[in-house]
Amino acid sequence: MHRALPLALLVAAASAHAAAPAPARKPSLEQALAELKVPPPWLDAVPLAVAPSTPWNKAWDRIEVLLMTADPADRRKAVKLAYVYQTDGRAREGYPAAVYFLAGETAWALVEHRKLADKNAVAWMRLASCYLHFGEHGQALAALDEALKHLPDPPWRPFQEAQVFEARGDVLAGQGDRAGARAAYQRAARLYEAIPPKPPLQLPASRAAARVASKADMLDRDALKSARLREGTFAATVFGYSDNIRATVTVRDGRIADVKLDHREKADLGARTILPERIVREQRADVDAITGATVTSQAIMSAVFQALKQAAGL
Repeated sequence: MHRALPLALLVAAASAHAAAPAPARKPSLEQALAELKVPPPWLDAVPLAVAPSTPWNKAWDRIEVLLMTADPADRRKAVKLAYVYQTDGRAREGYPAAVYFLAGETAWALVEHRKLADKNAVAWMRLASCYLHFGEHGQALAALDEALKHLPDPPWRPFQEAQVFEARGDVLAGQGDRAGARAAYQRAARLYEAIPPKPPLQLPASRAAARVASKADMLDRDALKSARLREGTFAATVFGYSDNIRATVTVRDGRIADVKLDHREKADLGARTILPERIVREQRADVDAITGATVTSQAIMSAVFQALKQAAGL
């Protein structure tokens, strides 16, 4: 795979919407597909971010940069590039579909992933994440079953197998099956922890194991509903996409009054601003994740949850 984004970001997107149920405002899959227009009406007005003669590998470098910003206009530029190179046959198979997903064009991404003739485990996980976005839990689980049939050769096989079970835990958590989610997370954790401690998998496996532990811990978030939050400021630190994320939560009158974050995440996509606002507005740690910054989003929510547990004396 080309560079780091497909592995670290595109695969991580498979567990994108894990901890929070799909909000009611989202359209159904049927509605989203009925309303889908390819290309979208806004595409013509988006400038091409590279010269038309630029080879695909250089265009992909530019797409990576555009996807890592917090600017929605940049994500549209990434979509424009992916679509242009896809339609003229110069894009690497499967990459445009991943770009559409990361840019928030989930219905379009789902359609493109369905079209792929030879989907590997990563593609099946992305498809599962698309289904989960629309609350299609059964189809998401079926896609993850297929992912297990298309795992790569070692050394990446155990790592991606663990990712599939982590994603399964995400789907079951979204479905409300906490016992099933916990079992899936436990299996993922065992697989991550069994990976030999040597490059290239040592660091991503240890980080993934910590991430799964945080997800499993958040399955007990209902304990906060009946807990009385103490006045004060509470802080917790969780590892995110590329660095530690420290969340400082202020509680006043038994409510979340403020959330401040200290981190240097690269694939942020606005999560550091958007998620604290959502958490304060909704008065809970498990809010909707930011598509494309899902690992960062999960880490922010986990850090806030740990801080709130301190406030509750749990």
